[in-house]
Order: sequence, then structure tokens, then C-alpha cells
Amino acid sequence: MSVEIALREIEKGLGTQFDPRIGRVFLDSDIHQLWNIIRDGFSEIYGSSKTHEYGAAAVGTLIR
Repeated sequence: MSVEIALREIEKGLGTQFDPRIGRVFLDSDIHQLWNIIRDGFSEIYGSSKTHEYGAAAVGTLIR
């Protein structure tokens, strides 16, 4: 799923699936910069930049 599609899904789910205040903070942030931080941190910690090989849940678990 692309970042743009994910952002649209969050927007659609505000107030039902997602808390509208928290979702809005996330949507109003620089999501591309956040993704770069997550991606680069993953590379530095695990020695791989191949995040596309992992699912979102796996990446989230690995960087916790």
C-alpha cells in the first residue's frame, strides 16, 4: 500500500476507525519525512534498506 493510499484510508476512517484528533495530527504531519525516519532507522539498526520485503506489521514490530 502506498503512503498516499494509506493517508486516504486514515482520512476515510476518522471518527469511526480512528480517533479524529489523533488521526488529524498524523495527517497534518510531514508523513514523508516520518516514513524516511522510520525507513532510515530500520536500515541503520538492521543493516538493510529492503523494507519493501517486509509487511507493515513486521516493520513496526522490528523497530519497537
